[in-house]
Amino acid sequence: MKVSVVINTYNRCASLRQTLLGLRYQTHRPFEVVVVNGPSTDDTEKVLAEFAGLRLGHCPEVHLSKSRNVGIGLASGEVVAFIDDDAIPDPHWLTDLVQGYDHERVGGVGGIVYGSTGFDLQFNSAATACDRLGNPHWNVPPPYWDFTLPSAERFLNLLGTNASFRRSCLEEIGGFDEEIEYYLDETEVCMRVIDRGYLLRQLSNAAVYHRFLPSHLRNQRKVLRRPFPIVKNKLYFALKASVPAMPVEAVVEECERFNDRLIQDAHVHHEFDALAAEDLAAFTEEVDRGRWLGIARGTHAERRSADIPPARPEAFHAFPTLTAEPHQYTFCFVSQEKPPEDCGGVGRFTWELARGFAARGHEVHFLTRSPDHNRIDFEEGVWIHRLLPETDGPWHTTDLTPVVKKNLGRAAAVHREVRRLRQSRVLDLVSVPLWDCEGLYCLLDSDLTCVLSLQTSLKIVTELSPSLLAPADRAAALALERFTLQSARHVHSISGSILEKIRGDYGCPDGDANVFVAPLGIADRAAEYAPRPADGRVRVLFVGRLEPRKGIDIFLDAARALAREFPHVEFVAVGNDAIPAESGLTYRAAFQNAHAGDSALDRIRFTGQVSEDELYRHYSECDVFCLPARYESFGLVFLEAMMFGKPVVGCDVGGMTEVVEHGGNGFLVEPGDVGALVEHLRRLIADEALRRACGSASRRRYEAEFSADRMVERALAAYTGIIDSRKAA
Repeated sequence: MKVSVVINTYNRCASLRQTLLGLRYQTHRPFEVVVVNGPSTDDTEKVLAEFAGLRLGHCPEVHLSKSRNVGIGLASGEVVAFIDDDAIPDPHWLTDLVQGYDHERVGGVGGIVYGSTGFDLQFNSAATACDRLGNPHWNVPPPYWDFTLPSAERFLNLLGTNASFRRSCLEEIGGFDEEIEYYLDETEVCMRVIDRGYLLRQLSNAAVYHRFLPSHLRNQRKVLRRPFPIVKNKLYFALKASVPAMPVEAVVEECERFNDRLIQDAHVHHEFDALAAEDLAAFTEEVDRGRWLGIARGTHAERRSADIPPARPEAFHAFPTLTAEPHQYTFCFVSQEKPPEDCGGVGRFTWELARGFAARGHEVHFLTRSPDHNRIDFEEGVWIHRLLPETDGPWHTTDLTPVVKKNLGRAAAVHREVRRLRQSRVLDLVSVPLWDCEGLYCLLDSDLTCVLSLQTSLKIVTELSPSLLAPADRAAALALERFTLQSARHVHSISGSILEKIRGDYGCPDGDANVFVAPLGIADRAAEYAPRPADGRVRVLFVGRLEPRKGIDIFLDAARALAREFPHVEFVAVGNDAIPAESGLTYRAAFQNAHAGDSALDRIRFTGQVSEDELYRHYSECDVFCLPARYESFGLVFLEAMMFGKPVVGCDVGGMTEVVEHGGNGFLVEPGDVGALVEHLRRLIADEALRRACGSASRRRYEAEFSADRMVERALAAYTGIIDSRKAA
């Protein structure tokens, strides 16, 4: 069945782009997309130019019914599906809607609408009925057959942001009533379709996520500020639909109660600073104007039907979608961190994988932590589920330490959301990190195919920073980490070194697990940032948390020696500098206290945490990158420096040995060896030609082995192999 998706838009270029991006992931084919642009004054035309395959129309006024009729006239499909320009469709939206058209008497089908959080239904129920006075009735329980009878007092009402109709039905009733510029427009269509003897279907799936953004009628707080079309069209609809069965006076009296509530609500909103004084002053005048015009039009005017032309099947133009070959899979990635917020390596590589899988046409969900409340967003082709941890459960007992409770609360929230996802789709694979054991409950669920990714373990971190956890907390957290490793059936190691280290520490993953090594990669951002203009200086950059594992003490010792030797060299330490050392002071505070007044050491700077944009700017402007870490499971920061074509200096341990080619794109020293670090940095500082040669080698190595595409290719091949093997078993 061919579907025409109609989007009516006005001054919402940013959200319109998201709607169109969401349509690229639809599983139903073929469908076309018709966008009818109102008199927009923003960048809507530029956004439309970004997408090939659109069919475009124009409505010269801000009038939803007229705009929808323009869209219907352009539509060439058998079914016309409407979605708002501030809504995002679930990937299975059209597939689910079309399944509702299983009989020729079905004239329209609607799906569920999630509100702005993405978790709760917009009106707290899947189905809504409306009476002939235009009053909604929520929580309508199935079956719905008695709400689809011609002339029924209450009839099924499909929400306009997620409603579809047979095009032939829309032709038959004359499209949308052009008296109604906004409000009850789709309700009037639903009533007419039912009164013509057609069935409407309200599905419990076919979801869209409605952001309910501000508009020309609603302010930034989403409070109604311009009630004129609401009042006018409520009266117009009620009088047309209820008279002569109900006296005109009774209809007007009912609508007056509605108007009084609008005015009362406006005063309350003003009292709580949600409605400006000037808007409140105009509110009553608009209610009065809408009242008299609504009565006049409802009692004397004819329905302003549109002359919908016959469909032109030959004009149908399929919208290009992202098609994964040979199969589209559904993946779920888990990481409590996500760029561009302050984020470590786990969050960075997990997000790169998620984006890369989505760019290849797969349905991808990313479960991360929320700073405020549970919500779902759509970013760069990925569904982002921002979750609060569970605060209570069978694991919440007094004999567990706070760290373990926190980790299990996060793991419980992740598992709950994964199970919720599985209610509406096949979930092919869930990827969870070892860090904080946040995928434990998913790993224990035999209904799920899970991959555990290995990165630096808590055991490694606490060995290098013993004061990080109290002994009791450490013992309990490490026991939980061991149990998580033992529970994994499929393991993705980001380097051979971390796999060997964790097996040595824990004796697992053992031979019963399917283990594969797939190195990391990052997206190329180098072209977005200009290098620092030549100024005769050499800048050495450190990126990482200022803690022992990252070797900040070794870096500062080397910087102190070299700053005095080379007056033209400066050192920059980027990263969280609020972490106390064993002395109780931070490394930054201890260094600055010890060397206050030493002008030579003024060229050793600390930036603290920076944004992603600032971080990449630091990479582009440095001459040498140095991270003398005592252990790195991989060393994503080295890839970031290599992406910018910088020579790199690290330590001959862990994943760094698989990233840095000693004597090629940089140098490796023994962990803790300040003298060797000074020697190799001295060579790079003194020899510009060596810096250029190592930097060029870094860029070549990045492009050949560590680009985001290479990482995604390797991981996707391994993940789909696991899925296909399990399906074949």
